[in-house]
Amino acid sequence: MGGSSHDKSVDVTRESLFRELKPHAGYKVRDIFGSIIDIPVTLFRVHVVDKVRTPYPYYHKRYNRVPTVDQCLTDDFACLEEADQQYRRDRLVDMNIVRILR
Repeated sequence: MGGSSHDKSVDVTRESLFRELKPHAGYKVRDIFGSIIDIPVTLFRVHVVDKVRTPYPYYHKRYNRVPTVDQCLTDDFACLEEADQQYRRDRLVDMNIVRILR
């Protein structure tokens, strides 16, 4: 029961600890086979699928920006009403953002 496996000392030098590690050959093989599979699939998606695919529907209504109240003429009631509606929408969005952040 001499414990011969523990009698050996390992000399670790600074050079052996900080030497540049060479990547394992398996990583290069994996990258090559990954490229062989990935490149044709990506090209097919970009040149065929994306051109055939219709745009994804956007379900939220988008409003064009209108002039603000201070930019409207005093007798332009339509502009004033649209600016007021836009202000209310912006305020509602800001309130929801603040509610989420709390």
